[in-house]
Amino acid sequence: GNKDVQTIILDEGFAEVLLEALEWYQLHPGLNQWALWALFNLAYGHQSNKVYMVKKGAVGAVVSAMKRHPKERDLQRQGVAFFFSCLRFEDGVDAGRMRQVAHTAGMHGALSAAMASHPNDEVIQKMASAMLEVGS
Repeated sequence: GNKDVQTIILDEGFAEVLLEALEWYQLHPGLNQWALWALFNLAYGHQSNKVYMVKKGAVGAVVSAMKRHPKERDLQRQGVAFFFSCLRFEDGVDAGRMRQVAHTAGMHGALSAAMASHPNDEVIQKMASAMLEVGS
């Protein structure tokens, strides 16, 4: 992603809009999928955005969306990709602390359920397995 654009979008309150949309439109799998995609794009390669979104409750919102719509493959992929991007160790991010937040929010259960619901999806299997291994 373009870090300048990601920063501007976050500064304008877009993360909060996405989180509110996930709360208000819980039963709309399409909206949930695209909201998770947008959260992933705001976080991808942008350390301070990752930290900000975790502090704002994005992890819990992603877990909730994944739990509400377990059979929606594309939504599950976006959720897994969000966790994979946000919770890997990299400079400038306290991934250990962020993983504690994710664990408390139920990330392990959401990842395990995604793997069980989509056993033939290589993307879900690989990314979720990687996150479960490091989070154990």
